[in-house]
Amino acid sequence: MNPININTKTLCTFIKISERQPAMILNKLISEYCSFKNITIEKLLKQEQHQLYHKRIDTKSCCRCPPKFATYDKFITDKQWNALYELTTVDTSHICRSKQMECNERFVPKSKQTYNLSVAKALILNIPDILTYMKDFLCVSGFDKFLMQNQHELFHSMIEERCCKCCNMYRVHTEKPLIEVTEWNKLFMKKDNVPCKSDSTECCCQYALRNNVRYKHIDEKLVYKIFYVSGPIGVLNKIEGDALLCFVSWTVDDQPLQRTLQELLNMIKDKTFCTDISRSTLSPDLNRSDENEALKWMSMHLPPQNEALENVEPSLQIFVHDRDGLNVKSIHIPEDFSMPRRTRKFTDITTEENNFLVVVHGLSTIVYPVIKIQFDKPCPEEVFKKIRTKIYEEKTAEYNKDSHKDANKCRKKRIYLTHNKKQQLFSDNKDEPKNLDLKWMIYILKRGIQEEGKTEAKKSNIDQLNVIDNIRREIVQSSSGVLKDSRFKDIMYSIRKVGSKISCTALER
Repeated sequence: MNPININTKTLCTFIKISERQPAMILNKLISEYCSFKNITIEKLLKQEQHQLYHKRIDTKSCCRCPPKFATYDKFITDKQWNALYELTTVDTSHICRSKQMECNERFVPKSKQTYNLSVAKALILNIPDILTYMKDFLCVSGFDKFLMQNQHELFHSMIEERCCKCCNMYRVHTEKPLIEVTEWNKLFMKKDNVPCKSDSTECCCQYALRNNVRYKHIDEKLVYKIFYVSGPIGVLNKIEGDALLCFVSWTVDDQPLQRTLQELLNMIKDKTFCTDISRSTLSPDLNRSDENEALKWMSMHLPPQNEALENVEPSLQIFVHDRDGLNVKSIHIPEDFSMPRRTRKFTDITTEENNFLVVVHGLSTIVYPVIKIQFDKPCPEEVFKKIRTKIYEEKTAEYNKDSHKDANKCRKKRIYLTHNKKQQLFSDNKDEPKNLDLKWMIYILKRGIQEEGKTEAKKSNIDQLNVIDNIRREIVQSSSGVLKDSRFKDIMYSIRKVGSKISCTALER
């Protein structure tokens, strides 16, 4: 168990310095390049259109291609292309000689000049002149030293196995290696009789840079790959590859990303712009749009929790503050992921804090699956419909609590419904309401038992569910994150006792 608290404000800061600000800086870099060349971005896109068009996935020869069509490496996605170009609606008379529905000649550059991080990276990496312009800022000490500084990243874009330098490095696993062995051998050569400290047959430490490696002698494809995996753009690509795990690492060590941001800022000539970016990085302001962006970011990068529960691979538990309150989620971690220091060693944790975390772990990995099994058992649709109808009546304005004999008792039975829970509970999809959290499953199980009438066994089941719900409420509402030994022992005894009874008893609803 390695709990991490994902705070909305902290996450917004990470999004800002890993996505928004790098996008602004790269757009500024492109703008300064255009000023240096005395060219507009529209004209630049027009000049490079044919090359960029054929770097798209699944493009063939077009009207501008020579009779012998040249092959291109496919690095640009359709999403990136559509952010740069659009089909013209002015001139539709063009008839493509290659009989393509979306011929290159029918596209025009979009007038909007501000692109997101993905599109800005695509422009810089796929327009050789911009990449050469950026290289002069990155390789201040020379291209050969840049290669040596980034040898480790380049090595692992060819070979995925860990080497002796991998002690504190997290690598993004790709479907296939990016740099080929033949390309690696153009840059580095293996040293004779150099054993690796980790006894690896192939290790980064066994290679040295070839003599007289020059930037101008390297083909465009390999240049793209070098800057894709190394330098500041390489760091941004690594974050994009697995943003959630990189965020977890950043919460403990933020210096690599800070250095990346500073490297990017060093390329910008406009120092006023650099100052504004630096100030905004330190700004603690958080508005509603930032909160919504953080929630959207989490929903995109968190895996479905049913997969997390079923998978037996190493996992990391995290506390997430979302619209429904504090939730515990799980994410899978690669076996070679170097965990942040505070999650690897609990040297500074108190006994009371450890008690609290053990209970969180018990609720999420032991109690939740047991309750979920009972909740997923077949339930007559008319029974579930009756429960939903009562909940709906209690939440509508027309529901008159004063008409009941015991109004206080009715108010106690109520439960707060978020917008998402309303949509889920009253959906026409019969399967959708069953994908609920622990709080809601307990609530509906209790209502289902109450609808069927009171018996001694059913009363006992409700009492057991109440015990779990009270423990859940105590943990979620805790502002200290600690549990004294006496209370911890009581909770663990209750969890064991209730878990045993619930798992052995069919809760008929």
